[in-house]
Amino acid sequence: MKRKKILKITLIVVAILFFGYYFLANTLVNLIGVPLAAKHSYEAWQMEGLSAEELMQEETNQDLFTLPFFGEVPLSHPREIDVVKDVNGQEVKMDLNFEGDSVEKERLQALKALLLRLDEKEVETKNELIKNFNEGGTVKEYITFHLSELDSQVLKEHLKTTNPVNEETLLSALYLYRIGFYVDSNDSFAVFDYTIGKDIVDGLVVVRLNTKGDIVEILQES
Repeated sequence: MKRKKILKITLIVVAILFFGYYFLANTLVNLIGVPLAAKHSYEAWQMEGLSAEELMQEETNQDLFTLPFFGEVPLSHPREIDVVKDVNGQEVKMDLNFEGDSVEKERLQALKALLLRLDEKEVETKNELIKNFNEGGTVKEYITFHLSELDSQVLKEHLKTTNPVNEETLLSALYLYRIGFYVDSNDSFAVFDYTIGKDIVDGLVVVRLNTKGDIVEILQES
């Protein structure tokens, strides 16, 4: 009996010590860890030279990505954005499109790189359209078709000219009307829509670009 009583007392003491140690450990974490975390945050705030409001905003912005033309884009549950911006002196409609409930930061970084050189890319694209025309490609078909289908007087009024309108005249009137950005697509990452005039034709010359900004395809769409 005496041994059982000693064993029982020993178990009770061990249990008390165990729970005491557990309680003490958690208490120390709260007593020491929280102040240390606060100290580190304060030091980081001082090093950044930001106000308290700016620091809080910076923390919030970790899930946001800022794009030229479009502003802040959330990485989670991004929404479509429509804007009208200037590209080489021409007002162009732009729309930013997403397929899923989230977007990879790398995709937005690729888009940012393209947007930062959008004027240059538009000039390159227009030169490719001229080259396509000279080679008798899609652009040639587009120009030839509308030159034959549209009334000459309508074309003159649209182009504000009294001179006869020929293929070269109509080619020079081709302008960038819209750019659609499809962040989740590889071969239609950016889609440039060109027209000779949305008020007189529905048809478009469409240029599809990949994530590197290279032309994938030139085609016609209505």
